[in-house]
Amino acid sequence: MITLLAICVVFGACKNNSNSNFYTDCTNITINAQVDSLLHVFMEENGKAECQYFLVTYLSCGQRIVTLIANNLGNNYYLRKQSLVYFIRNDRKIYLVTGVEDFFKKESGKITNKGNDEASPFTKIKSYVIDRNKIEFIPKGIPPFAPPPAQPDK
Repeated sequence: MITLLAICVVFGACKNNSNSNFYTDCTNITINAQVDSLLHVFMEENGKAECQYFLVTYLSCGQRIVTLIANNLGNNYYLRKQSLVYFIRNDRKIYLVTGVEDFFKKESGKITNKGNDEASPFTKIKSYVIDRNKIEFIPKGIPPFAPPPAQPDK
């Protein structure tokens, strides 16, 4: 379901112009209820912080993985440079990253949105494994979005 959503969004996000051959046959795309509620809570936790949001979805060994990321690193953040599409939720852009980005070349105009130079850099990450009947929270995130392991004292 999430992968289908991602494909529809990717193909529907490009404007149909002479340089694009991407089209969509979708008239409306919505997020499933589980992911929508996780995203809503995640955005509320960050309050009005000036940050960018990322919804990263993928399938791993039959498990649906969703990772939510908020940071104020702006266009310097590597996922921002890779993401092909975004959607709007609560007047905020949510960049969607699904893995298909590896197979497409992105051409962008000048990006003017920079990181917040006045604030200390931060990144908040939450990962979930979503099953039909349950959602499992992964407190330390799922690689490659997890923080590096703590080094033992020497």
